[in-house]
Amino acid sequence: MENLKTEIIAIISEVAEVPADRIGENTKMAELGVDSLDALRIISSIEKKYQIEVDEEHMGSVETVSDIINLVAVSA
Repeated sequence: MENLKTEIIAIISEVAEVPADRIGENTKMAELGVDSLDALRIISSIEKKYQIEVDEEHMGSVETVSDIINLVAVSA
């Protein structure tokens, strides 16, 4: 799970253009300046990397990095 967290933070860091060391599990996506388009880019990158399909219905409930990690873990 730690590796998953590190990899997802790296993806978020790249899309949000925020250093990975400033992103933690409890960091809110809004604090990173992530808008809905950025969120779609993050999810698209995650889906490609892990060859999964994330249920878009759950995207509305994503507020923190931890929420994304949990969403990926459930979708894998």
